[in-house]
Amino acid sequence: MTCFLAAAIVIRPFAGQWVGKYSNKKILVLSSLAFLVITALYPACHSIESLLFIRVLHGITFGVITTVKGTISARLIPASRRGEGISFFSLAMGLAMVVGPWIGLNMARWNAFTAAFWLCTAVAVLGIVLSLIVTVPPVIRHADGSRPSLGVAAMFDRAALPFALVTFFITFSYAGVSAFLALYARELDLMAAASNFSAVLRYFPDDMPYLHRECL
Repeated sequence: MTCFLAAAIVIRPFAGQWVGKYSNKKILVLSSLAFLVITALYPACHSIESLLFIRVLHGITFGVITTVKGTISARLIPASRRGEGISFFSLAMGLAMVVGPWIGLNMARWNAFTAAFWLCTAVAVLGIVLSLIVTVPPVIRHADGSRPSLGVAAMFDRAALPFALVTFFITFSYAGVSAFLALYARELDLMAAASNFSAVLRYFPDDMPYLHRECL
C-alpha cells in the first residue's frame, strides 16, 4: 500500500504538467490502457519483489489517471454549476473507494484473490471503453497562444498550500484505516464486520452535492 501511494504522490506533480501541455484525451486513454495491463499482471506475481514493483507501476498509472480525470471534469462542467459538478465527481470517486474495499474484503473472506484481480481487470477494461467515448476539450492555451511551461518551479504554488494541508489532514486518518483494516480484521477473525465498515461509510457522501447547492 505504501509503494502504491508513494508512487501516486510522486508522479502527480509531473502529471499535472502533462495534462496542462499535452492532449488530455491521449493521456487518459494511454494511462487507462497502462492501468489495465498492470492490473492484469497481479495474478502473475509470485514474489514480494515482483509485487512491490507492480504496486509502484500501479501507483504511477493511478496518479496520472486521477489527475487527468479531475482536470477533464473541471473543464467539462459549466461554470454556473462547477461546485455541484465537482461534488458529484468527488462523490463518484468516493463511492468507488468505498464499494471497492467492501467487495474486496468480502472476497478476501473466501480467499478469492485471483477472482478479485480479474474483477478489477474487467473494471479497467470498462474504464478504457469510457475513456474512448468521453469528449475531452482541448488544452487551454495562454493569452499569447503558448502552453503552460514545464519544470520543477511550475509544480508548486504557495496559494495551493492551505488547501493541500486541509486535504492531507482529512484523509490521513482514513488512509491508516483503509491500509490496515483487512489485516487487523483477519487477525481478530472479523472479516464480515470489517466489510460493513465500507458499507456504512458509503452512505455519508450521498447528500454532499445537494448540501453544497443549498449552501450556495
